[in-house]
Amino acid sequence: MGLPEGTVRSWLGHLRKAGYLEAKRLNGKVQVTIENRAPAARAIVTPQPTRFFTAAKVMRALNERSDPDAMDEAITGHSDTVIRRALAGAMATPAEKIRRSRTALFLFLLNRYA
Repeated sequence: MGLPEGTVRSWLGHLRKAGYLEAKRLNGKVQVTIENRAPAARAIVTPQPTRFFTAAKVMRALNERSDPDAMDEAITGHSDTVIRRALAGAMATPAEKIRRSRTALFLFLLNRYA
């Protein structure tokens, strides 16, 4: 056929990467198995969109230090817009008007705005 060795190696590499063939080294030789059917579809992994509000950020804003897992569980089901609105409401309230804690007020507003 008269093709350069580099071209053949390149084609074999592309076909192996796509799943159309399998190459094995045996005693100084290469055994190539060609699949007659289309390879199995690869699972496309889409990265999860990063959230702006994490439990650590919310706890730092509320000056909370106790339970990051509970805060993460509380904000997991809510969008960033709802969290932003509840956090703004909790931070805007003067300390004299808060009955329990700023974190309790944040959680109340979070459930109210959801």
